[in-house]
Amino acid sequence: MLSASHQNTSTATGTEEVLGNGADATSSSANDQEQPVQEVTVAMSEEDIQALKAALQKQRSGGDQEVGLVQGILEEVRLISWPNPLQALSDTLVVIAIVAGTAVSLFLVNTVLSDISKQIY
Repeated sequence: MLSASHQNTSTATGTEEVLGNGADATSSSANDQEQPVQEVTVAMSEEDIQALKAALQKQRSGGDQEVGLVQGILEEVRLISWPNPLQALSDTLVVIAIVAGTAVSLFLVNTVLSDISKQIY
């Protein structure tokens, strides 16, 4: 994102952008001296600037957002490391065992607490 101190200057070889670092030039240090704003100069050709403007406009307008979304999903699906059927079966059995063990544990805790509650009340 460009800061408020963004400037475009034209030269014979193209356009240069001067960007400030976003620091407040009026902020004071411990000894109340002003800190200068550092500037960065980036040389860009007119074609580069036009391409950046077009890309920003396309991004802001949501141009090919749906196509980009589908392509992104397909790329992610290709990156998934799919298990073989034996690994999928063993993982499924582990999940079933954990769920069954948790259910038994909760049933036992509920039974004990229910008995304690009946004795107190």
